[in-house]
Amino acid sequence: MLAKRGLRTLAICTKEDVGELKGYNGPTHKAHAKLENIETYAQLESDPVFIGVVALRDPPRPEVKKAIGKCKNAGISVIMITGDIKETAESIAKEISIINGGKKLYLYLR
Repeated sequence: MLAKRGLRTLAICTKEDVGELKGYNGPTHKAHAKLENIETYAQLESDPVFIGVVALRDPPRPEVKKAIGKCKNAGISVIMITGDIKETAESIAKEISIINGGKKLYLYLR
């Protein structure tokens, strides 16, 4: 799994039949209002053609691991707040020594 290797994934799709949005060229297009109306999202996003997956790596800055080590040595509890999925967050947290060994990463969702 790509996420367990600290990679963020993005599915790439296209849509063959876009109806009134054919030739879309920005906010001045006659059908632009459809893109601003959340009620039309399901229709606009239905029947996509899957092209592939892109995996992106956004590595932590080199000084992060050392800074985390200094905090831990000073008795400071380090936490990570992220929008990544659990597997990606765990991989990055291990890489920068926020968690190690058998420690678990706990997620707080609301």
